[in-house]
Amino acid sequence: METPNLIDALTKDLKPVTPLRSPEKRFAIGLFVGLCFVAAVIVFEGLRRDLSQVVGSSRFYIEVGLTLVVSLSSGLCAFFLSVPGDSRWRPAFRSTVLFTFVWVVYLLTRFLEGHSGTPGLSRALTVGVGCAETLFMSALVPMGVFLWLIRRAAPLRPYLSGGLTLLSVGALGMAAVQVMCPGEDIFHLLFWHFLPVGLLTGLGGFIGRLALIKKTNFDRSKTSL
Repeated sequence: METPNLIDALTKDLKPVTPLRSPEKRFAIGLFVGLCFVAAVIVFEGLRRDLSQVVGSSRFYIEVGLTLVVSLSSGLCAFFLSVPGDSRWRPAFRSTVLFTFVWVVYLLTRFLEGHSGTPGLSRALTVGVGCAETLFMSALVPMGVFLWLIRRAAPLRPYLSGGLTLLSVGALGMAAVQVMCPGEDIFHLLFWHFLPVGLLTGLGGFIGRLALIKKTNFDRSKTSL
């Protein structure tokens, strides 16, 4: 068979491939879906009763702002990681580490400032399970959308990508909880708002390995042997 005929025979059943959107566009799509779902959760659960009072507090804006900045930087970094050779993930990762460090330092500073008049550790450990449940629920759909969009590319660091993805959606869920939960006690914030985000981030590597590693036909043939 002549070369042109061979090429025609090999390519006759091929279909045009739709170019993959840029990491920024895919992240924007995932973020839009995530925000829509989180907004639906807020409507279903209801806003905190004292929202009209706390919106005038700088502490409220600092806490929600830091949470959202961590969510955005970690999410964008995860999408940069899904494109082999895209070095923009490095500065995005450094920014995520910096913002997360500032976030943790702020919470520790609040803890060290004292908590006179608060319900105390024992009560904080028993009151607030609903906040963690709402946070996990708020992060569920964004997590699925983010992982699906990242998997469509070629993530070569599934553990890191998974951790960053779950940090992003967990922080997004925490920001949502902060406008629904009236709890201001630092123990409550640490155990039922911040700790669930840390747990999600820790599980992210395992989830990333399950969701982002693509098996080729060659891998499947080796598994079946």
